Amino acid sequence: MAVFTGNNNKAKTVSSIYIGQGNKAKEVQAAYVGVNGKAKEVYTSGPPEGFTVVYGGQGTAKVSLIGIGKIYWGDGTSTKYKVTGFSSQQFTHTYQDTSTDYIAIITGSPSYICFGANRLTDAATTLKEVRSALPCVGARTFLQDCFYNCTSLTTVVSNLFVNNPNVTSFYRCFQGCTSLTSIPSGLFDNNTAVTQFDSCFQGCTSLTSIPSGLFDNCTSVPSFSRVFYGCTGITLIPSGLFDNNTAATSFNTCFSNCTSLTSIPSGLFDNNTAATSFNTCFSNCTNLASIPSGLFDNNTAAITFSSCFSGCSSLTTIPSGLFDNNTAVTTFSSCFSGCYSLTTIPSGLFDNNTAVTNFNTCFSNCTSLASIPSGLFDNNTAVTNFNTCFSNCTSLASIPSGLFDNNTAVTNFSRVFYGCNGITSIPSELFDNNTAVTNFDSCFSGCSSLTTIPSGLFDNNTAVTTFSSCFSNCTSLTLIPSGLFDNNTAATTFENCFISCRALTSIPSGLFDNNTAVTNFFGTFWNCNHITSAAPELWDTTKWPSVTSHTYCFKSCTSAANYADIPSDWK
Repeated sequence: MAVFTGNNNKAKTVSSIYIGQGNKAKEVQAAYVGVNGKAKEVYTSGPPEGFTVVYGGQGTAKVSLIGIGKIYWGDGTSTKYKVTGFSSQQFTHTYQDTSTDYIAIITGSPSYICFGANRLTDAATTLKEVRSALPCVGARTFLQDCFYNCTSLTTVVSNLFVNNPNVTSFYRCFQGCTSLTSIPSGLFDNNTAVTQFDSCFQGCTSLTSIPSGLFDNCTSVPSFSRVFYGCTGITLIPSGLFDNNTAATSFNTCFSNCTSLTSIPSGLFDNNTAATSFNTCFSNCTNLASIPSGLFDNNTAAITFSSCFSGCSSLTTIPSGLFDNNTAVTTFSSCFSGCYSLTTIPSGLFDNNTAVTNFNTCFSNCTSLASIPSGLFDNNTAVTNFNTCFSNCTSLASIPSGLFDNNTAVTNFSRVFYGCNGITSIPSELFDNNTAVTNFDSCFSGCSSLTTIPSGLFDNNTAVTTFSSCFSNCTSLTLIPSGLFDNNTAATTFENCFISCRALTSIPSGLFDNNTAVTNFFGTFWNCNHITSAAPELWDTTKWPSVTSHTYCFKSCTSAANYADIPSDWK
């Protein structure tokens, strides 16, 4: 029995009594007491059974629900909820006293519960702790976004998901929980049906470790994409983390931007024989100093390593044979791009990767790379793209002869040695076998130590359409060989081709005589201010009838022997 003494001389019988203390009502075996005309519910002992969380007093407490029950906010107030159908409803509460935390309890039978942000609601940014297991969400099989962007959440209980064995998705479950300091061991032990962990802990910047065996019982998961992306505090990965996840096919961006990670355990992917993609897996792990030998030995189904180690600026070496067993790979695009400390490439690194078609940006911005091993691409006969492959490798002093001899299908050498300001010469016959190439855009741009171009460099490249910026900013280049472009009759643009080649003193006669299809001579010799020879009469429309762009072609070439004859719109 219990007595409610309320306003308006009304009394009710209940099973507990609340009595007022000051302006707050506290539970002493039962009661409602009127306070300013309103009855408030407060519990200090024997709280109701339900799902328990802690909110900070500052800001607004939020939770989205489907089902029937009651939310006890922990400050003497409560809210009933009754939400049916598929769409949830967000319930909010503002605490009067912002200086303390509040233990809130959700009772009833919610079939959906979410504190995270989604397309309809904002995140519960004041949620600080989860102190009990989530109730069973019944037939619903997803807990995606459950705590998404709960930026104040610091801890969750280890049995948080024990009541939900049928859940299949934890997509973005804890993404953006920047205050979460640890993942409890066994968190997913009862979730054997899960198939989705993408972005689960993405951006949890306060995490410092991953518990061993975290995914041991989650054997059906096909993708671990972005699962720890941006976890900048994690320093190591536990051995055997993915040993039981034999269905996994994707590790895309899995540990990307884990900037405190210093090492990768040997055999991390040994049991993941179905894995096909390691795109950006360890990209921007700026403290990663080494790669274990044989890391991918068992991943024979892998087809892509794009950006896998890009931005790993502390990486100094690549283990020999790293990709020996990955014979199905088709792309190494940006694989080691931005590895500023990398000094060498092991010989034969790609020998077994005969299906590769793309080395785009593979070693770009490897500013400490001192040499390219001879025959590096000898077995990669299917490759079509070397765009930006060695761009800004500023420590490179030379290019090995025959580097591209076996790559006869290549169509794109754009920016391949862009910004390699240590290269002094180009080997003769470098492109002799690359008869399918169409693009030399910016190929040697910014090679400021290059002094000469070998005769006949492009003789066999008859399909080329663009030499735009090919030798731009080669500030030490003193000579252009006669007949350099004689066989490139398909070329349509020489835009900025020799711009700022300030050491040039002459332009060979007839340099472009065979290039009658050209439409663009914009800035071709712009700022070549030491040229004293006559400029070619490219404005002669009987020879070059298709030119539509030519502004600045000879700008600043004021010492050219025929400068006065150059039309004003060409200079």
